[in-house]
Amino acid sequence: MDNIEPQLPFNPIATHATGSAYTVYPPVTTTDEDFLVLVKDFAYARIKLQQAGWYECIVDDVTGAPIYRLDEDYGYTWLALRKDKLNVMLTADASWYLRAVGATLVCKELNLKDKHDRCHAFRVIRDGANYEGNFI
Repeated sequence: MDNIEPQLPFNPIATHATGSAYTVYPPVTTTDEDFLVLVKDFAYARIKLQQAGWYECIVDDVTGAPIYRLDEDYGYTWLALRKDKLNVMLTADASWYLRAVGATLVCKELNLKDKHDRCHAFRVIRDGANYEGNFI
């Protein structure tokens, strides 16, 4: 899916594909499709998604491990919601959104196949975290 907008119960300001189905080559076909979604009203969009059957990504469906526990601004600046095989990272913070798009494009350009590396790249680029390791 190239466009998440028909699946959303509101009109977003902007959307961009992200996640391994988009950034990894060859594309991962056995995973969810992830999208960044920029909205004007975070609370309104969250409620509309939940009313449409989307639920918050709090724990991993397979392992039960907490998701996004290292992201300090999770739940305030952004929130992940899931419905079927679709995930959205919802935010009303344009700066956060643009940094996340930038991190997505870097991961795609470097073809970071390891999820751990992609997560660290996002935390460095999007959140300004320190990282001592190597991505490539």
